[in-house]
Amino acid sequence: MGNPKIIAYAFLVLLVIYQLWITVVIYRADEYDSKQRNLQCFVIWLFPFLGALTCQLVLRSSRTPINPGNTDFVPQSPNGDMT
Repeated sequence: MGNPKIIAYAFLVLLVIYQLWITVVIYRADEYDSKQRNLQCFVIWLFPFLGALTCQLVLRSSRTPINPGNTDFVPQSPNGDMT
């Protein structure tokens, strides 16, 4: 299949690229102040894959728009009957 060292190096390189990408995304995020950015980047590099994945998912959930719900109301008469 391949040399296990090559596979391990490729995995390590991909992991570092992913962590760098998430670090850049966190530093460009307007949702956080500088203290939060520094703390999240510390977590990214302290816990290599799980830290980056967690920070990415938290940022994604804070950017997801909230569904305002259905605002198409059915008009009712004063006594509560639908018209």
